[in-house]
Parts: sequence; C-alpha cells; structure tokens
Amino acid sequence: MYTNSSNYPIGIEQTRIALLSKIYIWSVVIEPLLFFNSGHYFAISFTLPRFLQFIVLISLVLRSVNKNYEFKIFNPFCPEYKFYSYFFILACLSGLYGISSGAYVLPTLPIGESIKVSVLRPFFEYFIAFYYFTYFVVLFKYFIKDYAEINYFFKIFSIVFYFTLLTGLLDYFLMLTISGYEGLPRNLSDFRGPGLRFHGVIGEPRDAFVFLIFGLGVLTVKDIWFSKSKLSFSMIILIIIALMLTQSASGIIGLIFSSILLIIFFIPMLHLKKIIQVITIILFLFIFSFFATTKSKRIFEYYSGFENLYSTLESGAGLQHPLSIAANNIYPLWHRWTEVLELNYTPLILGTGLGSTSVINNVYYGLADREFNVLNNPNANVIRIIYETGFLGTLIYIAAFIIPIKRLILPRKILFKIIVFMFIILGSSFAHRTVTPFLFLGVILVVFKHKYVNLIDYNLRNNSLAYPSKAEESAS
Repeated sequence: MYTNSSNYPIGIEQTRIALLSKIYIWSVVIEPLLFFNSGHYFAISFTLPRFLQFIVLISLVLRSVNKNYEFKIFNPFCPEYKFYSYFFILACLSGLYGISSGAYVLPTLPIGESIKVSVLRPFFEYFIAFYYFTYFVVLFKYFIKDYAEINYFFKIFSIVFYFTLLTGLLDYFLMLTISGYEGLPRNLSDFRGPGLRFHGVIGEPRDAFVFLIFGLGVLTVKDIWFSKSKLSFSMIILIIIALMLTQSASGIIGLIFSSILLIIFFIPMLHLKKIIQVITIILFLFIFSFFATTKSKRIFEYYSGFENLYSTLESGAGLQHPLSIAANNIYPLWHRWTEVLELNYTPLILGTGLGSTSVINNVYYGLADREFNVLNNPNANVIRIIYETGFLGTLIYIAAFIIPIKRLILPRKILFKIIVFMFIILGSSFAHRTVTPFLFLGVILVVFKHKYVNLIDYNLRNNSLAYPSKAEESAS
C-alpha cells in the first residue's frame, strides 16, 4: 500500500459510508440550527435534529440487543472523558447539598405543587448534561471512525454553514430594502422575527453569533485536515460582518469571557512571541466588542442599565427595562453575593445542583405560587455552571474541554490555534448555552486522531514516518 499526497492511505475515498453514520452526521451538523424548533416540553425543544438523534439512538438500542453485534461500552474515566465525568459526579454531589440546604424548595409551595420546577426540571438537567457529552463527543468517535466519514462530515458542514451564512445575509438585505418585509422567523414554533438583525435559519441572533464562531473553528480544522487553506480572508471578513449584524449582547459578553480565559490560560506559560500573539487576539476581541457596543443602540442600552444595578438590587426593587429582560441571569448571581455577605461560602464553592437556578429565579421574580410556577433558567450558561456547581465545578468543566486537546500529539502551531478556538467557543457558550463546545471537542478528538496518530501508526508499520510535515504546519 502507498500513500497519497495528503499522507492518507490510498483507497479511503472509495470507502462506503453507513446510512446510520450519515444520519448521525446530519443530526450533529444541524443541531445548533434552532430555526427548526417546533415546540417545547419541560423546556426541551423538539427539532429536526432531535428527531434524527432519536433514530440514531433507537438504532443503537436495536444493535445492542443483537447477539451477533459486538457493542462496546465506553470507559467514562479514560483520559479523554474523565474530567467531564468528574464534573458530572461533582454536579451530583452539588445536587445532594442543594437538596439538604433547601435550594430546590419554593418557599410558598409544597414540593408536590412545585414538582415541575423543583423535581422534574433538575432531573432533566442531569439527563441533558449526560446526553450532550455522550451523544456529541463519545458517539462522534463511534460513528465517525473512517477517513471517508470525516470527509463527509466536513462536506455536509460546509454546505450547511455557507447556506446559513448566505441566507442570513440575504434575509438581512431584504429587510433593509423591502418595506414591510420582517424577515425570517427565529423558529418554526412561534414565527416571531427578531427584527433587523442577522440570524437566518440558525435561530435567534444570539444563536447565530455562537454558530458563526463555531463555524470558523470547524472550517479551520477542515483546512488543517486537508492541508489546504480554503478559508479565505474575504470569507473571514464576511463572517465578522455577519457577527456584527447579529447585535447580540450575549455574543459580546461571550467574547469577553473568551478573552479572560485566554489570559488566564496562556499568558503565564508563553514566551514573548506567543504572548504577543495572544495579546493581539485578545485586543481584537475587545476592539470588536467595543465597536459592536458603541454602534448598536440595543447593546448600549444594556451597558447603560448596569450603572444603577447594584443599588436597585440592594433596595429590593424590580429591575427595569432593558435589564428586566436579563433578570434571569442577574438574580442567581445576586443571591450568591448575598450568601457571601453572610459568610456562607459553601454554595459559591460547591454549588447547589443542576436546575437550582430556575428555583431561585422563581423566588426573586415573586412567581412562587400556583399560577406562576414556571421554568426560568438563565440564558447564560456560565451563570448556571457557577451557581449550580460552584467555582470548583466551573474549573473542572473548563478542564473537560481543554485537557483532552492538550493531550493530543500535534504540531505546536496547530495545537495553539485549536486551543484558542476552543476557548473562544467555550467563552461564547458561557454567555449563551449551546451544544457547540461538545461538538467541537468531538470533531477535534476524531479528526486529529486520524490526521496524526493513525498516520504515525501506519507509517511506522511501513517504515515511512511522515509526521508532521512543514506543509501541514503551514496550513494554519
């Protein structure tokens, strides 16, 4: 056997892709597109990708009962998965502490009458935390285990990403030019439009912001995989313009989170050249955030509203517009702060369990009664993680996405770039809860295992070691 110009074994292009693998690839690629949301039950959306995921899972169950099929159970404590397993275990311990401290109790209601918020939703939060990692990280390796399947994933992702980008920009242009045209709806369940903001068929503008960031990361990994620079500078500029047009306040906050994570992680361990590169990236993120804030009246109103936030909360008065819209993100932080003032540090360190943010929001909103017993989770995932699993859980959560990448055998330049993208995607998801960090981790672990680790094994067997070539290092 010989190798082709990309150092992959010849013949992989002819490998047939199983139908179930294709369904899985489609289910993960279109998962972030919340436009296809057709309704909620217990705040769980029913979408086209969820339907495809259901098909995949049912097929796996049927395979597992087939005596002639060897079904392998993954080890949750292997080096790639163990930190997320630690996070999940800590979340369970936080939940036990939350139960014992009354964090799941609505003060004016018995538990039997607040079961939706106090019992069912926390249960689903633990299920979702387990499901996201299992389906988008673990099963990614199970279904995409061949070069042809990786190529197919990148093909489908590129089609979907560029389609969403171009339709979003076209939709924005039509809203600008056609009187009375209100644009595409944010989803198929309510057909409400978000106004003159970029969103396309991705969902709300804040969903579009996160997806565009994620898309940049995946397309960068695609260029590394094929050792070709297909992501042009003009396309990057077009994506940045689309990011600006979302006018997403959570997106700007996400970039600030990303900058903080980059500073904490990189600055202490880099030499001067890399420090300059990281500072350049951070400055770009801050300049982008500042420019977006000053040019968007909507975002600037949010910024202005924070001037009197502390005094308003301290007085017990209700939040006024525009901060009233973000009250579900503010009240959990305020509650933790009042606990610190009372020298109660345990919840801040350990958290009070998944789903407990909805309970405390009900308390502060004054909705804890028979008529208004509703789900009220924060939009910002970082609020959930800090409140529900504490600072300890937050650190382990970040480690679950970064340490598996650090363990990969990659050229230094490529490793640096991938970690930077992971931090940016992770920071964006901190501001707005999304599946993209899980999916990006799944892509990275599979792609680079085949790109370098499998290639090393193959070349060692054939006495032709070709890792890593300078051409591959320059494809960044």
